[in-house]
Amino acid sequence: MALLYLVKASKDARHKSEWIQEAVTYLEKDLAVHSPTKIDMELYNIGQAFQMVGDLSADNRCLYYGRAAKAFEDEFPFIQGDTITAYGKTLPLAPARRDNQKALDAVKAKLATAGCPSR
Repeated sequence: MALLYLVKASKDARHKSEWIQEAVTYLEKDLAVHSPTKIDMELYNIGQAFQMVGDLSADNRCLYYGRAAKAFEDEFPFIQGDTITAYGKTLPLAPARRDNQKALDAVKAKLATAGCPSR
């Protein structure tokens, strides 16, 4: 649901702040009910969404970029090891770690560019 509200925010400048707040509400609900499993990509997805919120937000970029960075950092313990087997398929985890690090580096650059205080 959060992504739908972010799409609305990107297309409806008049109600942008309302749609952003709705997206954040859903992201917070997702975090509240999140129960991590041994290998879990949910925090990566939440981090991506908070990064989008930061990109769209005029007033709270530092807050949202910070929340994105935390989600990416919290993801690392869940993508350790060589492979994951799910739904009858075995997949390597190195690409997930690489993508997560790339996303973390990108959001840290956005924190710096936005002039956010160091965390």
